[in-house]
Amino acid sequence: ENLNSNAYRALKRYVLDHAAFVRVVQDGALGIHSFKKFGATHPRRSFCSKDDVDVRARWKKKKWQQDVDADDALSWPDIKVASKLCIGGICKYALKENSGLTDDWLVQHVVPGIANTFGRQTALVLALPLLFSVFSEDDSSAVCPQISRRVTTAYNSISRRCRLPKGENPVRKVLVAASGIEGEVNLDEVPDSHSVGGRGHG
Repeated sequence: ENLNSNAYRALKRYVLDHAAFVRVVQDGALGIHSFKKFGATHPRRSFCSKDDVDVRARWKKKKWQQDVDADDALSWPDIKVASKLCIGGICKYALKENSGLTDDWLVQHVVPGIANTFGRQTALVLALPLLFSVFSEDDSSAVCPQISRRVTTAYNSISRRCRLPKGENPVRKVLVAASGIEGEVNLDEVPDSHSVGGRGHG
């Protein structure tokens, strides 16, 4: 409950109440309906059934008998629709061998604010995609410059521990394929996915 409360306060403070966000909403270009429309339309265009989209979104609607009897937690419809909302495919992030990085380093230098607000476990989940973006030629421009400078400075200071080639991204992006067998969800790494990620500045 405290985590949900903290998450809402952070969302409201840094996103919903931000001047840029408020301005866009007031101009009529963005609203809750826009989020719902994409969440429903894109999976349908990606060959998900209407029922699967409804299960994932938990839309309020007239209930049929199966809506009353069926379990709310339906893992395969959930992951099937959610995977379509992952543009480019489901992925996970992992530190490369010989990067010289530790969980403590990630918490201290990559996501200290997230760790203070939401706890260490949540921070570690979000640290790797952020670190990947900092060193990615394609994504680095989307990272706040202050965060990028903080992370790269800390990373360069441990260069003796890192045995990766200079400029190589210390994080690999691993593509994942989802499948469902008898109601159970399997998430399997896509072969050769270690090649995703490329180089960055170091």
